Amino acid sequence: MTIKYKKVVNVTRGQTGIKEPMWIFKTLNDIKIYAFTKHIPLMTAALYNEIVDMELSKELNWYDHPITMKIDFSGKYPNLLAMKCKDDGKPDVIIKFDRNITRESVGIQLRRLFNTRNVIVLDTETTGISSRDEVLAIAAINLNTGASEFHNENLYFTPSKLSKVGSSHNIHGITEAFLSDKPTFQETYSEIFSALDGKIWMGYNIDFDYEMLNLMFGRYNLQPAVPLALIDIMDLYGLSQIDYTNEVKTSLTYVKLVEAVAQLGIPLLKAHNAFNDCLMTREIALKLSE
Repeated sequence: MTIKYKKVVNVTRGQTGIKEPMWIFKTLNDIKIYAFTKHIPLMTAALYNEIVDMELSKELNWYDHPITMKIDFSGKYPNLLAMKCKDDGKPDVIIKFDRNITRESVGIQLRRLFNTRNVIVLDTETTGISSRDEVLAIAAINLNTGASEFHNENLYFTPSKLSKVGSSHNIHGITEAFLSDKPTFQETYSEIFSALDGKIWMGYNIDFDYEMLNLMFGRYNLQPAVPLALIDIMDLYGLSQIDYTNEVKTSLTYVKLVEAVAQLGIPLLKAHNAFNDCLMTREIALKLSE
């Protein structure tokens, strides 16, 4: 028996071929350790209830408080034997922009971001909005320069089944025929990870893009790209439009990207093209930073 102790920094909730719960743990050097229902008592005893309670395709990161595991490496696959009991550590929290700020603060915060090198503006096009849907295209540009972070303005992917495109092409114009010769998400993964991991992600309703990308990483058992922070321009534009009367803030309302662009007098590009949406989101950020 070959016993080693490993530090685990990431876990994704999956399922087996017969739809039983499965957890995919990853070490810092990307060794995968699989846990199943038989390991639930072990995880519970070690006080990792948040892992036991994870929903399908969700992921948690533990870079700040790695999980110590006792692993048997003598078999074909690493076998989880024990987990060190959790101390006060909690899963890493993805930083989000504070909504509780004044109109003036929006501009101040954005001006600071324009002086930060590692901010990217991100957008995706998908087959839909559910956990069963897939990302078909992604674009990312540098906030300061507006230049693409990828070798093309848009990266396109062939979904697991071309039929998944369905009626979504009526929104973004991406057809099954167009995607038929495109690489898969897995084949483009290294370029995506390199461009996104450890960066500040900005977008218009960026939470959606973050969730959809996490689903893709989890679906294909890929190490997720982890943002340093999430900046939602939809939130910030809504804040900039609030009327303050006697220091009482009215309700925050949201508008679509094309509506925000029109209201600010920004030239309208073809919407639901990921690269164009990135450019328009960047222009909104520029306007709000003035």
